[in-house]
Amino acid sequence: MTRRGRLGVNRFLQWTLPSVLGISAGVVAAVGIGVVHADVSDTERRKNALDATAGEAPSAITPMRDHPDGKPWDEERVAGIERKLATIRGQAATAAAQPEIEARPSRSDAEAEEKRDFQAMLRSHGDEARDPSWSASATASLTSDMEKLAAKKGFRIDDIDCRRTSCAVTLEWDSFHDARTSMATLAHKSYGVNCQRTVFMPHPQSEDERYRATVLFDCAAARASE
Repeated sequence: MTRRGRLGVNRFLQWTLPSVLGISAGVVAAVGIGVVHADVSDTERRKNALDATAGEAPSAITPMRDHPDGKPWDEERVAGIERKLATIRGQAATAAAQPEIEARPSRSDAEAEEKRDFQAMLRSHGDEARDPSWSASATASLTSDMEKLAAKKGFRIDDIDCRRTSCAVTLEWDSFHDARTSMATLAHKSYGVNCQRTVFMPHPQSEDERYRATVLFDCAAARASE
């Protein structure tokens, strides 16, 4: 082959051989563009490639240590998130294990229960033996106090019944509105028979009708200190 022919081949190999041999990173590094000559043997090229890669560390697959967005992982932050998730799971498990909260009773149910309780208190008062001395003085005292209030508040006294430790005072108003308006005064007034007071005032079907209610005076504590 003439010199011109060898030069043409040399130029061809200088640009094509590196791309063909580029399947190996080590070979690419050893060959380099513009340093290949046609008279270099295959044995010498392999030897040069091996020598070039002899000092390189073997490649290995290592676990990813970086966050997907390129930021480093904060191990303490990750641990904090895991603790929060564990707390949430624990709270969910506790909530699931708790029995369902009973539905809040309706107004009518609550009123019915209050009525039963108050009627039980009235029956207990009616079953109580009468103490003639205390009963007479308590009745007179309550009658005087109630008459003064009735003149101001416009209600009527139907009955005053005192036993041994309690008194039941039944009053009547022209309407439920009048009863509700005067009940605050009845509840907070200082009476001669100054005992604990309880009254049950259910809502009527018609607020324009005459309304009756009983105020129960429980004097057991006051009498015990006599």
